[in-house]
Amino acid sequence: MSHVVTIEVAYKDEAVLSDAVKELGGEVLGAGVHKLFSGSVEGFGFRLPGWRYPLVLQVSGKLAYDDYGGHWGNVKDLDRLKQAYAGRLAVKAAVKQGWRLLGQSKKQDGTVVYRVGR
Repeated sequence: MSHVVTIEVAYKDEAVLSDAVKELGGEVLGAGVHKLFSGSVEGFGFRLPGWRYPLVLQVSGKLAYDDYGGHWGNVKDLDRLKQAYAGRLAVKAAVKQGWRLLGQSKKQDGTVVYRVGR
């Protein structure tokens, strides 16, 4: 039996979240009502590669998704999303302070390294 899972997340910047989702090869669906297996959820929706149903960031800050025990999506992707979000958020903060993004590269383990400078 399927059920919707919710977790607390610190995603607050939808533009940065959109960039992180795209960095992982996902699709941004945007604000609205999104259909999961067991119902609809309102919020900022996006789909990660290999996920059958969208993930939805709700106004409450909770992330709703339906992975059916890993059959409809790999929850390890959520760690990758957090890393991508945190990296992009750090770059945004650095740019705001006068730094600029010099480049980025992906390591063999899938993590992304951002280079910033003046």
